[in-house]
Amino acid sequence: MLFCIRGKDQNYDYCSGTRISSDGQATSIEKEDIKLSVLEVVTIEHKKYPSQWQVKISGTNNIIMKPLPKILVTN
Repeated sequence: MLFCIRGKDQNYDYCSGTRISSDGQATSIEKEDIKLSVLEVVTIEHKKYPSQWQVKISGTNNIIMKPLPKILVTN
């Protein structure tokens, strides 16, 4: 589980996380061990917003996060 807060300069100034094992044991992830990089942005009404990220956590494989595609549901 991971969350990051973006500052006014659009950088992620604070990140925190918890690693949860399959048996439910929770361990904190130190903020120094979390690196979040923006890979892609979208522009909406002349403002840029991150839309894809790379997460690096010490001791784990890198993770690419991106939104799920929009699914159209019709009746």
